[in-house]
Amino acid sequence: MKTINLVWFKKDLRTYDNEALNAALESEIVIPILLLNQIYGKYLIILQDNENL
Repeated sequence: MKTINLVWFKKDLRTYDNEALNAALESEIVIPILLLNQIYGKYLIILQDNENL
């Protein structure tokens, strides 16, 4: 069974010093999530890229 980690970006999209993202990258699959409901309406953007975050 593959390990899947979700990383929820709440306030900023920094990736170079994001501890949660760096920990998640140890797994097989990483799914970063950004919710834009307060600024752009009720949209859910799910970005999935296990190789090039």
